[in-house]
Amino acid sequence: MGVRLAEVVNRLEQLEFYLVELEYFDDFEIVLRALKEDSCEVLDVIEGVYSRIAKCNKNGIEFNLVYHEDVGIYIHSIVQTESHNQFIKDYIISIIPRIEKILSRLYTE
Repeated sequence: MGVRLAEVVNRLEQLEFYLVELEYFDDFEIVLRALKEDSCEVLDVIEGVYSRIAKCNKNGIEFNLVYHEDVGIYIHSIVQTESHNQFIKDYIISIIPRIEKILSRLYTE
């Protein structure tokens, strides 16, 4: 399985970055673990019936990691500026190998 990044502009005209191939409840924990291993600060986690949201901070840029059962996992910058969105995109691309490494360990154990 290869995790891919897909960019979507939602109906509020906010850019969201979807982690394609990560669609399940447990995948949220895998992404959160990868973020924490990369020294990303997790500020808060909200557990809902159909969703989970982690408010995170990396290098002063706050973003949400979101799982929703209808769409899977995505990340979006809380402040929607071009520079913040570019940082988030580059950051996600940089942690995809870490996510895949965690996944491969889980599937080989």
